[in-house]
Amino acid sequence: MDLSSMIIAVAGVAGTLGASVLTQRGSERAKRREIELVRDHEEIRENRSLRRKCYVELNKDAGSSPPRSTATCTS
Repeated sequence: MDLSSMIIAVAGVAGTLGASVLTQRGSERAKRREIELVRDHEEIRENRSLRRKCYVELNKDAGSSPPRSTATCTS
């Protein structure tokens, strides 16, 4: 086996191993991005739920109290 065929063989093995490493890194990056999107979506859902709960409480409290005068500013 001469030197050039040895270099070609080493380059082929390195290329094959390098491709698998790059594929794995790409897969991990995509998975991290997916997890981040799911977390963001859950956070938005929780914020919406909390806001809805606050509005329900506000409306409930507004409906149970006696009406107040609308003239709050003095001139």
